[in-house]
Amino acid sequence: MSSFLEKPAGRLLADALFEVGAVAFGNFTLKLHEKQPNAPLSPYFFNLRTPDNPKPGPLTLAELRLIGSAFFLEFVLGRNLPHDVICGIPNAGEPLVLALREQGLMPVLQLLKTDDGDGRRISGIRPGHHIRSGARVLLLDDVVIEADTKIEAITVLRDAGFVVEHLLVVIDRQQGGVPLVAARGVRTHSLFTTTELIEYYHQSGRIDEAMHERATTYLADPR
Repeated sequence: MSSFLEKPAGRLLADALFEVGAVAFGNFTLKLHEKQPNAPLSPYFFNLRTPDNPKPGPLTLAELRLIGSAFFLEFVLGRNLPHDVICGIPNAGEPLVLALREQGLMPVLQLLKTDDGDGRRISGIRPGHHIRSGARVLLLDDVVIEADTKIEAITVLRDAGFVVEHLLVVIDRQQGGVPLVAARGVRTHSLFTTTELIEYYHQSGRIDEAMHERATTYLADPR
């Protein structure tokens, strides 16, 4: 199967993400540094959030629409993924649901995120939905890293009687999340991998040779 980056729509989205700073290169502290403060700084950072997110990001309506169109054409139509309802993992996945819904009227299921004193966790489904138990849920999120929130969402949905078999993300950061999700019987579909983006931005002159080498080396061993 060809890479999305081989298509004009893929290059258009990759360029747009770079231009607004949703994909950035430099020196970045990540969540893993809370537990591993001596881990090397990441040479790249993905912030696919909107300005109204509790952790604000740079995505505008223009980029969201490109993502929604790509999800629809590449996955919903292109791979004919079975689904009865779409659901975004809070908080970054929820604007992606709205963007995908612009492509066609799709029922939406919302997850509930609460603070149990030990951090914010996905704890249930928002009340008031009228979607039958047994419906097939297509999950959406921005990036898959180590998959903690993905597994929380899958567990909550399945406990409520829904079927979850597919996850759509914009970027697979290639840090072990995809096999963890696969172990729960869910297949991840990503528009981009980190490897693809590094190579594309290098070939298009957006990052130099030194950053390309550093990013490639880090990707092979981010810890």
